[in-house]
Amino acid sequence: MGGHADYCGYNVLPAALEQDFLMAFTVVEEGQDGQDEISVHNTNEKFQAEKFSNRADQKLFDGNHWANYFLCGYKSIMLHNEEITKLLKDKPKGLKILIDSSVPIAAGVSSSSAFTVCIAILTAQANGVREGIQRQLLAD
Repeated sequence: MGGHADYCGYNVLPAALEQDFLMAFTVVEEGQDGQDEISVHNTNEKFQAEKFSNRADQKLFDGNHWANYFLCGYKSIMLHNEEITKLLKDKPKGLKILIDSSVPIAAGVSSSSAFTVCIAILTAQANGVREGIQRQLLAD
């Protein structure tokens, strides 16, 4: 149909959606309370607030926890390549994040992928490595 296949191998027809993820964040500066953690809140009460270490080597949650999608997006930037990892390993930013989304959950429209990509972009922006990663991706 559209030359794309979903994760089950079925052909799909891509379509634009009006739904989106919005993420607001603030960086917790060194010396402030919370400098070594990431605090995530969601406007959807289904997803309880979580706090994570800002270290890239933390383990995923057991089971099918929403926070694993967050951690995958976060780790994709923190461990992007040796140069970025070296730059951020000792000093990743503490973050406070608020998430709002109108993307339907578990409706087959890649809400988990959209969430993971949004977190990756936010992480790169907050840690000042967004342009470096964009240059590397364009060069590949």
